[in-house]
Amino acid sequence: EVIRHADGSARQRRLYHGLVDLARQPTPAYAAVRDLNAILATLSQTLAPLYFRGGYEAKDVPADEPVTSAAADVDLAFFGDRSQTTHVLVVNRNTSEDRSIELSVRPGTSWLDIAAGEVAAFETDRMALKVWAGGFRLLALRP
Repeated sequence: EVIRHADGSARQRRLYHGLVDLARQPTPAYAAVRDLNAILATLSQTLAPLYFRGGYEAKDVPADEPVTSAAADVDLAFFGDRSQTTHVLVVNRNTSEDRSIELSVRPGTSWLDIAAGEVAAFETDRMALKVWAGGFRLLALRP
């Protein structure tokens, strides 16, 4: 799949592999999707009541959002209510390697890593978040 800019130039290329092979046997991708779905299911109680404010390639995040990143192959999805973001899903689109993703956060804010149940950033303007290959982490703004 090719994602294009408005002028038609290629912005991003995505290559997909099937979940089952021609013999209808599960591929390694099947197990990965199963595992990701299980993790996302654990986060659903947090995400379900929230309003989806938008998802973006990290470099294209609107200026008014509280988290940005210059890292390649990263998507950020924003949740909260209609007036503000309270949660950010950080997605590592690189399916080949775990990585530490540098994030810029609104100065003075603190963020919790929902799955780990611990503070990921405390009153700072930068943080690094370890995200496994093809994985994601959900952050919540601390009141």
